[in-house]
Amino acid sequence: MDGTFALTVNLDADAKGKIVGTGLMALANGRAVALGVKGKTTAGVTALQLTGDKTANALFGAVKLKLTIETFSNGTGNILALSGSAFGQALQWP
Repeated sequence: MDGTFALTVNLDADAKGKIVGTGLMALANGRAVALGVKGKTTAGVTALQLTGDKTANALFGAVKLKLTIETFSNGTGNILALSGSAFGQALQWP
């Protein structure tokens, strides 16, 4: 395994305007990790917390990520920063 991963998230706003959703982290070895997502948007910047879904697999609790995203009116965004850990590996971008 070379440490690469792909991250897919599906987001929605709840009744209070907070962001909720699910995600999937696909690891280089083919393993897929289910994630829960929550966050909030302030002044065009969205802060997300992604955590491994322990109900899907107790080992997924080893995944904790934070993302800061510049959000655009067309529903897309640009990742400004990522940090956290997954299965003992520290993750940070940039």
